[in-house]
Amino acid sequence: MAAPAHTSKSPLKVVVSEDRQQAWVELAGLDASSRAALTAEDVLAAAKRARIAITETVSERAAALVDAVTRATQDGAGTGASEVLERFLIAEGQAPIEAEDGRIEWSPELAVAKKQPAEDDEQVNYFATREIVTVPAGAQIGRIVAPRDGTDGIDVHGNRRPPRRGTGTRLRPGIGVALAAPDSDVLVATTAGRVTIEGEQVRIVEVLDLRGDVDFESGSIDACVDVHVGGTVRARFSVRTTGTLSVGRVIEAAEVDVGGDLVVRGGIFGQERTGRVRAGGRVTAKLLNEVDLATRGDLEFLREVLNSRVSVQGRLSGPRGTIIGGEVYAREGIEVQVIGSEGCVTTCVAVGTHVNTLRRVRRIERQIKELVKSAEQIRSIVSPLLANAKRLLPAQRERATELLCKADEIELQIEDLRQQAQQTQQQGAPLGTPCILVTEAVYPGVRITFNARETRVQGLMHGPVKVELRRVNNVTELAAVNQRTGSVTVLPSSEVDLDVPPTDEAAPNAKKEQTDERVVGHHPT
Repeated sequence: MAAPAHTSKSPLKVVVSEDRQQAWVELAGLDASSRAALTAEDVLAAAKRARIAITETVSERAAALVDAVTRATQDGAGTGASEVLERFLIAEGQAPIEAEDGRIEWSPELAVAKKQPAEDDEQVNYFATREIVTVPAGAQIGRIVAPRDGTDGIDVHGNRRPPRRGTGTRLRPGIGVALAAPDSDVLVATTAGRVTIEGEQVRIVEVLDLRGDVDFESGSIDACVDVHVGGTVRARFSVRTTGTLSVGRVIEAAEVDVGGDLVVRGGIFGQERTGRVRAGGRVTAKLLNEVDLATRGDLEFLREVLNSRVSVQGRLSGPRGTIIGGEVYAREGIEVQVIGSEGCVTTCVAVGTHVNTLRRVRRIERQIKELVKSAEQIRSIVSPLLANAKRLLPAQRERATELLCKADEIELQIEDLRQQAQQTQQQGAPLGTPCILVTEAVYPGVRITFNARETRVQGLMHGPVKVELRRVNNVTELAAVNQRTGSVTVLPSSEVDLDVPPTDEAAPNAKKEQTDERVVGHHPT
């Protein structure tokens, strides 16, 4: 808020902004006669009393103010010109220019690679839309742009205003990077890897760079660095890395385990759901077909997810894509163009806390209930005996003590189970408020699950529509909200049976799936 500087000898008032970069003369207190008699000297005197530095510009503005007031008085108040002159900018400072660190001006190939995908899907470079930018040895990365030092500013009082940071940091080559020549500012990679900027250094994080396919010639890959596959990961081969993985073409029905992000320029394909993909970070691909995929991060796709089993701990996003068939779970929400098909193919989508998590919690709660009952029964038996402890035989007292110890052990077990239930619930809960946003259509045959509540779509739902949990008449319901009109339609829904075993544990390969969940943190559908 501006701080006023009042004067006692003149009705003129000067107001200075909080950052002291602007000052205005206020004429609201002047009557018509005072305005007619106003001179530039009056304005400058008011500015001096407010400790405004009197510069040539301030003097010119004072004269301009008097001229404007004179013209407004001559034209008459009816023109509205006098209202404009209620406040007049008399002085303006100059803000300091902050220092800028050195930066990289990327080479044309990398500059194009770092742009967002174009609308034409054939021109999308999924590998480079992420921050995983890899270069081969000898490639030109770009040139270093020198830093810019900060410069002082000045406020309306004429005081110097230094920048918060006076000098910028100059970037220099680090590990895996060199200058093209001693007097050059062009950076060249001396080893293959991912380009990073750490502190003052531009460096290369080495990757395993395979120009061709993962096939019989290369064999399977097990690495502890980032991996770039220029071609295809062929069926039945495996790629495992604790780092990131980028694939130039497609992943077939292969075993893929990635600790970080997975970027696939083409699609990820299975074959009767053989092959498996697990990732600890974000997954980006053009399409998924008969894939068993789980990721801790987000999943972004362009075209379609067909007959796949997908578990996403983040958000699933395909604004121009379609989900048809299979089972798709995204804890933080889904955004797609179409769900289902005109053929009413059964398609299951779920968001929020996974039903398997809720079933595990319910199972623990049942165990707690049974243990509480056991502890209460033991104490109900022992309490009357202890009330007459003097009459008990030594063997009876010993037995009563053993039973009490047993009750204590059960209660400790109950406390452990309660903590386990709470931890399971917290780990499986979404971080935000998930919803399902569909821009075009949701077809009959689609089953939608939010936490433990599900609905089956009976008729065609036109988009754009958002499906979410809402309180309607003090009852939590599944509702479809039309994004154009705002109208809300309550969807008929029912509670999922939480008393049955979790579906992943009921599967024949339950042990394998539990291991996946422990490592990747997903909750298979």
